[in-house]
Amino acid sequence: AMRIHTHFIAWHDKEPVLSVDTHPSGRIVTAGADKDVKIWQTHLREEAEGGVEVTFVCSLSGHTKAVNVARFSPSGTMVATAADDGVILVWKQVPARSDRPEETWRSFQILRGHLSDVNDLCWSSDEQFLLTGSIDNSCILWDVLKPKLL
Repeated sequence: AMRIHTHFIAWHDKEPVLSVDTHPSGRIVTAGADKDVKIWQTHLREEAEGGVEVTFVCSLSGHTKAVNVARFSPSGTMVATAADDGVILVWKQVPARSDRPEETWRSFQILRGHLSDVNDLCWSSDEQFLLTGSIDNSCILWDVLKPKLL
């Protein structure tokens, strides 16, 4: 028989979670009305225990308004986020150092061009492009490697 386990993640200051994305590596990224993005790691428990263990990894802070969408790049090495501030941030993991063992991500691209809230985005399979959609009635295709719109 199939068993279903419900996990309650309340790390967005009890604010709504507006976006969830998964990666085959077992990673989850969530975005919320608290202006923050969170990365989580999942681990399958032993069969006897069943279920999934979810561990908080780190926060990505940089938006000034609610974050509507967060998506892993196909390889999982980048995360793109978009918010009500009209800004898209592209994040990369910073290599670990001995004096900073915890995982850290930094935004390396700030994409501006929408006039209002950005509600969705998707990556190209080669990770060079992002397509974003906004309530300003526009979609923009971005070259992530040369931060510009096409």
